[in-house]
Amino acid sequence: MSAIKLIEFEGKEITTLTELTAAGGTACVPEGAYLADVVKAKFPGVSYNDCPSPDVCIERLKSSVCQLYADDGKPF
Repeated sequence: MSAIKLIEFEGKEITTLTELTAAGGTACVPEGAYLADVVKAKFPGVSYNDCPSPDVCIERLKSSVCQLYADDGKPF
C-alpha cells in the first residue's frame, strides 16, 4: 500500500492511516482497489471517500476533500 499526503490537516502531518484515525480525517481510495475492503475493516474509525480513479483521488486530495490518498498500486 502506498499513501500520499499533500497538506497538513489541522496543523498535523498525516502520513499513515493510524495518524488519520487519531486526527479524524478522511482518506481517498480508488474504487475497486484491493485495499479498500481490507483497510476499511482494519481502520473503521477513518472516513473514506471512494474515487472512480486515482486521478480523481489526487484532485480530491488537492482540494482538501480528503487528507490522505491510499492505493495498493494495482492497475484497474
